[in-house]
Amino acid sequence: MELEIWHWLLIFFSLAPLSCGLSADGLALLDLAKTLILPSSISSNWSANHATPCTWKGVGCDEMSNVVSLNLSNSGVSGFLGPQIGLMKHLKVINLSGNSISGPLPTSIGNCTKLEELLLLNNQLSGRLPDTLSNIEALKVFDITNNGFTGEVHFRFENCKLEIFILSSNYLRGEIPVWVGNCSSLIQLAYFNNSITGQIPSSIGLLGNLSYLVLSRNSLSGTIPPDIANCQMLLWLHLDGNQLEGTVPKELANLRNLQQIYLFNNHLTGEFPEDIWSIRSLKIVAIYNNNFTGQLPPVLAELKHLQEILLQSNSFTGFIPPELGVNGSLVKVDFTNNSFVGTIPPEVCSGRKLEVFNLGFNLLNGSIPSGITDCPSLRRVILRKNNLVGSIPQFGNCRNLDYIDLSYNSLSGDIPASLNKCINVTFVNWSRNKLAGPIPSEIGHLVSLQGLNLSGNRLLGELPVQISRCSKLSQLDLSFNSLNGPALTTVSNLKFLSRLRLQENKFSGGLPDSLSQLVMLIELQLGGNILGGSIPSSLGTLVKLGIALNLSRNGLMGDIPPQLGNLVELQSLDLSFNNLTGGLASLGNLKLLYSFNVSYNMFSGPVPENLELMF
Repeated sequence: MELEIWHWLLIFFSLAPLSCGLSADGLALLDLAKTLILPSSISSNWSANHATPCTWKGVGCDEMSNVVSLNLSNSGVSGFLGPQIGLMKHLKVINLSGNSISGPLPTSIGNCTKLEELLLLNNQLSGRLPDTLSNIEALKVFDITNNGFTGEVHFRFENCKLEIFILSSNYLRGEIPVWVGNCSSLIQLAYFNNSITGQIPSSIGLLGNLSYLVLSRNSLSGTIPPDIANCQMLLWLHLDGNQLEGTVPKELANLRNLQQIYLFNNHLTGEFPEDIWSIRSLKIVAIYNNNFTGQLPPVLAELKHLQEILLQSNSFTGFIPPELGVNGSLVKVDFTNNSFVGTIPPEVCSGRKLEVFNLGFNLLNGSIPSGITDCPSLRRVILRKNNLVGSIPQFGNCRNLDYIDLSYNSLSGDIPASLNKCINVTFVNWSRNKLAGPIPSEIGHLVSLQGLNLSGNRLLGELPVQISRCSKLSQLDLSFNSLNGPALTTVSNLKFLSRLRLQENKFSGGLPDSLSQLVMLIELQLGGNILGGSIPSSLGTLVKLGIALNLSRNGLMGDIPPQLGNLVELQSLDLSFNNLTGGLASLGNLKLLYSFNVSYNMFSGPVPENLELMF
């Protein structure tokens, strides 16, 4: 009899969960699903008929059937997070990242005191972060990147166990909490893209395990604390886009594992510490838009891992190390707008990975190394406004080249026909040099070209008809050369031209009606040529002409066609030094003109009221 009683008791207890219905955690999840809008692939699996939620999608349990993880990341969840989340007190992991959840983070989250990971990144959450987060002393990972949280961080962890603390891309204000220095296990600290003010707390120097410090794009002020040098494990130091001032502490050279240092867009001054350049692990040095001075040490050329060195818009002087690029595989070099002198490093592309090479607005001299025009990886090169001389080297493997600006130098010789190998180039600016000879017909191979500026050189000959193959051209500037022949019919085939500058050449012939095909034109500069005939009425169809129409210093005759009055967006009109006759009445509609010149013609009759003040 006693054995029979135990047998029935065993059956009763084994069936007890079924008779009691869904567990408390399961009921809390179903309540949570009333505010969180779950996709059918998840909601169809969450059933009140189950004894526990442990088989539900996104739910994890321990051996006691307590819910310990809720992972609905990248699942198409929307709605808002209700207070029921605080009923699941065994939760260790909440991962709701990559959804469209909105509304505030409920204060009841503080009831989840066993929580170790809280991942809410890439949602639409808003409001203030609740102070009750202070209750979650076991928290190791906290990431709320890319939401709309506001206000200051008032919660704090007395016995901090944080390893990852990321609050990037929100609208947070206030200062970085000093208590962060107590988080000795912290590996990642990121406040990127908020409105954080105040100074960088020196207590960060207590974080001996810190690998990533990202405080970029805030309003931090003051100086860089030298205490950061105590973070011996640091790999990334990102302090860019703030209002930091003063000099860079020389102690930062002690960060011998540093791979990335971002200090750009601040107000930093003085010499950049030479010993930092000797950190062998450096991959990226981005310190542009400051006021750094001093010279680059030769040791810079010895960094084998260096990929990007971005120094533009500072006050660096001296020579660029001639061996730069020999010992590594540089990808981006930008020294624009400094005061470097000497020659261009000849082997800067020896690693065959260089993509961006910008040395514009310096005091460099010498010639362009052939390694630049034969660099297969190069996409963008700017050597604008230096003192470079010699001819442009022949182009070799330049298939990836997209943008090349050699303007404002003293380069001479012909335009190399080998430019036709750069079949993907979209912008060429070689203006203000001493280039001579004709424009090679090979220019027609550049079918991706959108901008061509060869102005201010010594070019001669006719414009090759092959240029009409460059059907994507939107800007063509050949002004201030000695080009001749009937070019206008050729350029009329370039339907996407918005700016056409051919002034101060020796182009001849009349103004063809085919110019009316250039319906995208906003600027037409034809002054200072030997064009003849009359102004065609078809020019009046170019209603987008707004910047300028310049037909001055030619041999044009006849009346101004009344259709020119249709150019109501026009701001500058120059018809001076021609043989034009008749009246100016047709220009009365041009109300936006601020520059107007019709001198040295044979006009008669009254001046329209809108033009009187310009005489």
